[in-house]
Amino acid sequence: MFECNIVTAKKNEESIKHIFLELKNKLKGLNSVISLFSNEFETSILIGSTDDCKASTILHLKRAIATCAVKNFKKDYINRRLVHSNVQDKRQSAFKKALSLFDDDCDTELVMEKVELSEKFYLNSFFEFSLSSLKSKWDRVCNLANENPVNELCEASFVSLIEFLVENTPYSTRKISIYPKGEKCKLQYDENEIEIKNDEVFEKMIELAPRQIVFNGVMKEFLNCSSLTCHVFENKIQYNIQKGIVCTKEISNQIIEQNS
Repeated sequence: MFECNIVTAKKNEESIKHIFLELKNKLKGLNSVISLFSNEFETSILIGSTDDCKASTILHLKRAIATCAVKNFKKDYINRRLVHSNVQDKRQSAFKKALSLFDDDCDTELVMEKVELSEKFYLNSFFEFSLSSLKSKWDRVCNLANENPVNELCEASFVSLIEFLVENTPYSTRKISIYPKGEKCKLQYDENEIEIKNDEVFEKMIELAPRQIVFNGVMKEFLNCSSLTCHVFENKIQYNIQKGIVCTKEISNQIIEQNS
């Protein structure tokens, strides 16, 4: 019989709930049990499994902890380390988002290697004391960003920097369809449909990390919608212009240059 109790301080309750929901889904069909407990001081997850499911349970548990570390702890850590993190600027906000997602796949695997499960596993202590090598890596990236403020970069340098970060971000969404609607646009992806302002499109694309972007409408509308998206995600964009005519990458690049 395998048993493990994952414990965290009350302030990190949302993080451990994410672990609980991920594990609950992954452990379906296995001879395993999982329960969530909470009091005024801490929140914990109790996991148990039979010996024949021990290896699978441990693997899922390590993966869930690593995902939590990268999706929550890493994001919070980077945000605190960035000097200009409180600047209310669209470019700065997009850059923060790209930086926090940078190299997530690699970081997840590195965190998994650090996880050493015991009967009682303290999540806070693991985040603070067992990820020193990863924090050093994040520090170097943050120091580089702090020494070269985004708001001081020219447009070309900013685009090149964001392109590098986006290219090293794992895919999250397979395909996003964009439909401009004046000062707003409609996004369709997976089973979702949302409407956002044009100045929110670029950051949303970074957050969703799509494999493919399909634009439906008039080219001018899309450029007005988000010229930065055109530049940074150009290799992933298919332009379905009026009446279903597909705009090739070469044509789209010419239009982007004309409107730069």
